[in-house]
Amino acid sequence: MEIRCIDVSSNQGQIDWKKAAGSGIKAAILRIHQKYGIDTCFEQNYRGCRDNGLAIGAYKYSYALTPQQALDEAEVVLDILAGRGLDFPVFYDLEWKNQRTLGKAATTKIAQAFLGRVKEAGYIPAIYCNVDWYNNALGKSSLPYDYWLAAYPTEDTGVIREWLRPKVGVGWQYSQNGRIPGISGAVDMDVFYKDYKGEKGDGKMKQSELIIEKARSYIGTKESPAGSNNVVFNTHYYGGPVNGSWYPWCCAFVWDIFRMCGLSKLFYDGQKTAYCPTVYNWAKQKGLIVPKETARYGDIVLFDWGGDGVADHIGFVEGYNGVNYTTIEGNTSTSNNGNGGEVMRRTRYASQIQAIIRPKYTGGVPGTTGGSTWKATGTATSAVDNLYVRAEPNGVILGELMRGNRFEVDGKKSGGWTHVKVAGLGVGYVYTKYIKHDGQTDAPTAITGKQDKTRRLFVGKVTADKLSVRTWAGTGYPRINSYPQLSQGNLVDVMDFTQKDEHGKKWYYVRIAGVYHGFVHSRYIEKQ
Repeated sequence: MEIRCIDVSSNQGQIDWKKAAGSGIKAAILRIHQKYGIDTCFEQNYRGCRDNGLAIGAYKYSYALTPQQALDEAEVVLDILAGRGLDFPVFYDLEWKNQRTLGKAATTKIAQAFLGRVKEAGYIPAIYCNVDWYNNALGKSSLPYDYWLAAYPTEDTGVIREWLRPKVGVGWQYSQNGRIPGISGAVDMDVFYKDYKGEKGDGKMKQSELIIEKARSYIGTKESPAGSNNVVFNTHYYGGPVNGSWYPWCCAFVWDIFRMCGLSKLFYDGQKTAYCPTVYNWAKQKGLIVPKETARYGDIVLFDWGGDGVADHIGFVEGYNGVNYTTIEGNTSTSNNGNGGEVMRRTRYASQIQAIIRPKYTGGVPGTTGGSTWKATGTATSAVDNLYVRAEPNGVILGELMRGNRFEVDGKKSGGWTHVKVAGLGVGYVYTKYIKHDGQTDAPTAITGKQDKTRRLFVGKVTADKLSVRTWAGTGYPRINSYPQLSQGNLVDVMDFTQKDEHGKKWYYVRIAGVYHGFVHSRYIEKQ
């Protein structure tokens, strides 16, 4: 048995995966990470393979010179995978000349660190290298993993040269100059002798993957007729309109995806709801809210367009690259975030998100336990009452501590915030000023200067002809739906919740007509 395969990266550019699959290719190994960031084509390549039935593996070219650097590389890979499923292994690509000069023992320890962490996370670890590295550079007795070996001639024309076929390994990269439909230019060609996809037992998807695959299958579904809030999800959810009215259906979409996957109990304990704030309260009570920066494939995401702390919209996390989130949402559009009438894949930002919810998926789902493995470096106590524990710095409140409450720390800080783990709440951040590390003798005993977004600072007048009111501080964020623009001379209440954008500029949090809330640039507001 031989499985035809290719391995690709951003070097291949935009790939037509439908054509590639039609050429007889059955699997693809995708570069997941470049030297300093995610491979720019990984997400689209992953989706392209999934959408066209190709088995998927991943590889990481290693630049690690120590075991700790190898662990860091593993964490980056796991963060990008975000718990999503793979059919083939995560291959550690060992070929860098700087590693080779370290000697066999050192290189072996580097590989052990990376592969051990990948295995711990629930993925299949394996090694990619050339035949010379396999024979001379690695301590194979200490690295009992599958090997994918490269061997091709100097004059490589893209065809198999049988005399070079390695006598060991689960796969052979036989060319770097292959040509297939759907890819303009050269591509690496491989054959594998081990059908990893066929060895997955009952062949069932992991629960998080099952949820996302089902959600993807509805991308493009629209209300019919437009504007009616009447789609298949409401039919399943309500069995018809409630009191003669159809409800906005973003939450019904999420509920129904869980229902169709046979996993209803993982969302709102199997009950029915179409109200996003109810979902937030349920998740908070159950301890399911996790920090935004640990978002994973299959998580649920709640959005807060107005910045008032109330959830307005809901969807699924498909991916997170450390900057933005790829989501799948019902009842959205590019012009109407929360009531647009279509199931779409969207790109979102942290400031738009109220909370990330992690359902209690079972069955060994990799990546569903949060971000990097928690490693406590000590303990500390709260020095004040009512100290908020937030999912991220200045983010959603997970709970609060009273004076003397103890918690773990791992040495990680972000500005004025300390990363903590609190029993019953999970991992989050507290403001450093108000905690006492073990052995510390002094700290403030009361919280001062705390922002209160319900408190008015002053009345302001708009000085610009037109001033957009946005969902968060920055021009890159959408305008609020309720009152998207102000005019010169309009009066607003400036509330105690001023924020800075990515350039360090101040944005006021304003209340309009005593009802609507949003952010405006402080430059265009004059105090009255």
